[in-house]
Amino acid sequence: MLNHSEYRRKTFQYIALIFIIVFFGFIFSGNFIYSVTGQYVENYLSIYANAHDLLLQKEIPMWSFNFFLGGNFLGAQNVYSLYNPFFLLTLLFPSSLLPKLYFPLLFLKTMLATGALYLYMKETKWFKSHTLIIASILYLFNGWYLSNLSEFVTIELLFFVPLVLYGVEKLLSSGRKRYFVATFSLLLISHFTFTVLFLGFLVAYIMIRLYRVRQENRACFIDDTKKFLVSIVLIIGINMVFILPLLFASNAMSIELQEGMTLSSLLALCLKGLFPPLHENFLGSLQLFPKNVNVVALYQSVLVVLMLPQFVKLIGKRERKLIIFSYSVILFTVFITQSLELVNITSLAPLNTNVISILLILFNALMTAYSLNDVRLMDTKLLKQTCITFKCLLFSVLGFVLLFELHMKYGEISQWTVAKVVDELIILSPYLMLYLIMILTISFYRFLLIRIAKEDESLSSKTIFFILMLECMIVSYIYFATNSERSILVENYMIDQESISNNTGAVADYLQTMDPEFYRIINSYEIQYNEPLYQGYNGFSIANPYLVLSSQDVSWMLNEQVENSLSIATTDYMLTTALSAKYYFTPDYEVPLPGYQYYDRIEGITIFKNNYFVPVGTSSPYYILESDFKKLNRAQQHYVFLKCIVLENESLADIYHLQPFNTTELPEQPGEIQYFEAAQLRQSFGVEAVEYAQNTITHQYVTSSPQLITYAIPYNKGWRAYANGKEVPIYEVNDGFIGVGIETAGKYEIELTYRSPGFDLGFSVSAITSLIIVSSFYRSYEVRRKVASK
Repeated sequence: MLNHSEYRRKTFQYIALIFIIVFFGFIFSGNFIYSVTGQYVENYLSIYANAHDLLLQKEIPMWSFNFFLGGNFLGAQNVYSLYNPFFLLTLLFPSSLLPKLYFPLLFLKTMLATGALYLYMKETKWFKSHTLIIASILYLFNGWYLSNLSEFVTIELLFFVPLVLYGVEKLLSSGRKRYFVATFSLLLISHFTFTVLFLGFLVAYIMIRLYRVRQENRACFIDDTKKFLVSIVLIIGINMVFILPLLFASNAMSIELQEGMTLSSLLALCLKGLFPPLHENFLGSLQLFPKNVNVVALYQSVLVVLMLPQFVKLIGKRERKLIIFSYSVILFTVFITQSLELVNITSLAPLNTNVISILLILFNALMTAYSLNDVRLMDTKLLKQTCITFKCLLFSVLGFVLLFELHMKYGEISQWTVAKVVDELIILSPYLMLYLIMILTISFYRFLLIRIAKEDESLSSKTIFFILMLECMIVSYIYFATNSERSILVENYMIDQESISNNTGAVADYLQTMDPEFYRIINSYEIQYNEPLYQGYNGFSIANPYLVLSSQDVSWMLNEQVENSLSIATTDYMLTTALSAKYYFTPDYEVPLPGYQYYDRIEGITIFKNNYFVPVGTSSPYYILESDFKKLNRAQQHYVFLKCIVLENESLADIYHLQPFNTTELPEQPGEIQYFEAAQLRQSFGVEAVEYAQNTITHQYVTSSPQLITYAIPYNKGWRAYANGKEVPIYEVNDGFIGVGIETAGKYEIELTYRSPGFDLGFSVSAITSLIIVSSFYRSYEVRRKVASK
C-alpha cells in the first residue's frame, strides 16, 4: 500500500507521462506543432516580444505606438496581463527564444495545475490519497484542455482556479487571510476579466463553505465573513496599480448579449447549446467529423457519468440538495454561455473555449474522486442501471441524429428509401464508431469497478488508472487527427517560410530606416488580426483584409465612439489619408488609391507612397458641428472629416477663430479634385519633426494665430499636452479624437504624454496595502519563529 507522499509522486509522474505521450509527435517531430500553437505564434509572440522591449527599457507599457492608431497598451490587448507570472518568467529568456518556449511553458502550467489541485484536495480532507491520480487526469486531460491548446493564456486558468480554492480552504481552516489574499491576488493580476466572471461563483462557494463549517456557531460565522470581506478589500488595494490601466482601457471589458432577452428565449438558447442543430448558425448538417471538432471540447471521461449517481447517493441528505442545486447552476450556466454567443472576454475565443467550463470540469473531477474514496461502498446495482441508461441515451441520440439528417436532406418519410438510409448511416459511421468505443469503455469501467467492489484480489485501482489514461490519450489523438481547422497564420506564414507575408516585416524595417517619421501603412498582406504589426514600427496598419472578409471594415481600430461615426475600408482613401497613411503594400504594379506613386519593390512587394500624406497632427481653418456632420452621406463625411474639424458645439470655434464649413455646395460624391484640395490644405497646417517614444509623442509647430491641432489618435482622458513645457488643454474633437489648443501665436515644442487614469492613486493605495500584507506575513513568521524557539 502506497503512502501519501508516494501517491503524490505517482500523480506527477502519470501526468508527465501522459503529457509526453500525447505531445511526443509535436515536440520531437515538429510536423504538426503549429496546429496547436497558432494562437501562441499569432498573438503572444508579438505581445511578449513587444512587452519585453518596453520592460527592458524600464518603461511601463501604457500607451504604445505599436498598437492600433496609437492606443492604450492594455486597452488594445486587454486579455494579456503584463503581470502574469508566466509572462514574467519569459523575461529570463531573450526574445529570440520565445518561439521555443511554447511546450516548456505548457508543461510547466500542466504540472503546476496538478500541484494546485493536490493542495486543494489535501486541504479539504475530503479525499483519500489514491484519488488524487484520478482527479488530476480527469481535470487536465479532457476536451477543454485540448481545445485550449492554442489559447496559451486561457489554459493556465487550470492552475489558478484550484489555487484560489486552496486559499479559501486555508482561510476557513486556520483563519489565515494571507493565503487567500495571495492566491486571489495572483489570479486577479493575471486574469482580471476571468476574475469578473468567476467572482460570483467564488463568493457563493465561500459563503456556503462558511455556513457549513460554522453553522453551529453564529458568532464564528459572522467573524469569518468579516475576515473574508477584509481580504477582498486588501486584494483590491494591492492590485489597483495593475487593474486600473486595464479597467480604464477603452475596451477593457465588453459582453454583447442578444437584445430582447426573456426567460423563454433564455431557455430556448439553453436548448440550442445542448443540441447544435437548433442553433441559427446550423447549416443543415452536423458534419462533426472531421470539419468541426469543437464537440471534443465537451469531452470528459465516461467515468464521470458512471460516478455521478454514486456520488449523489454517498453524500448526506442535507448536502444532497445543495450539491445538486450547485451542480445544476454550473451546468446550466455553461450551456447558457455556450449558446448565448457571448464575447468571451477572457480569451476572445470560440464557444468551445468557454472559461466557465473550468468549474464544471473541476466539479466532475472532484465528484468522481470522492466517489472512488472507497470502491467497496459502491452500489453495484445502481452502477449497472447507470450503464444501461447511459447506453440507451447514447443510442437514442444517435437515432435522433440519423432521423434529423434524413429529414433535413430528403423531407417527408415517404421520400426515404433503403439506399438513402444506408448512405446516411455510412456518413454517420464516425458516430457509430464513437458510440461503440464509448460502450466498450463503459463496459470496461463497470467490470473493473464491480470486481474491485467485490474485493477481487486480481484487480486493483491501477487498472482503472491505466484505462483512464488510455482513454484520455486516444481522445487526444482523435482530436489532433481530425483537427482540420488551422489558422491562416499557420498555413500562410509559419509553414511556408517563403510566403510573401513573411517579408512585410523586413519591408517595414526598410521603410523605417529610410523614413523614420510617424506614419501608418495600408497593408494588403497582413494576416495577424489584432496584434502589433512589426517590432519597432511606429504605427499600426490602416487596413487588414483578413479581419472582416466581407466588408473589409477596419473601424475596430478606433474606440467605440469613433466606430459609431466612421467605417473604414482600404479603398477609403480620404479617411486613410486623414489617419496618416503614407505607404501602401501590394503585390500588384498598380494601386487603386489616387495620389499614390510607385516607391520601390522589395521581395515581390510593391510599395506605393502617398503624395498627399497628412502628418499625425494637423489643423484646419474650418469646422463643422457633429449634428451637421451626421446628416451627410458616407462619401461626404469622409471628405469633410479630412478637410474640417468636427466639433460638438461652437465654443471651441470661437476660441480658435475657426470658420464654419459651407455644406450647401458640397457634391453628393466628392471626388479626387476635392480630395487633393483638402489634403493639401491639411498638409499646410501639419506639424513638423515628429518624434515618438513609449507613452510620448513630440513635435514642433509654428503658428501665427490661435490654432486647434487635431491628431489621428483616439481620445482618452489619460493624455496630457505641453507646449514649451506649459500644460495646454486637450479636447475631444472629430467625434472621438485628440485635439490640443494653442491660444497664442509662436513657435512651440509640443509634447503629448499618456498615463493611465487613476494610476497615481492606484500606485499609492497599492504601496500602502503592500506594506500591510508584507508586514502581516512577517509578523506571522516572527510569531512562528518565537513559538518554535520555545
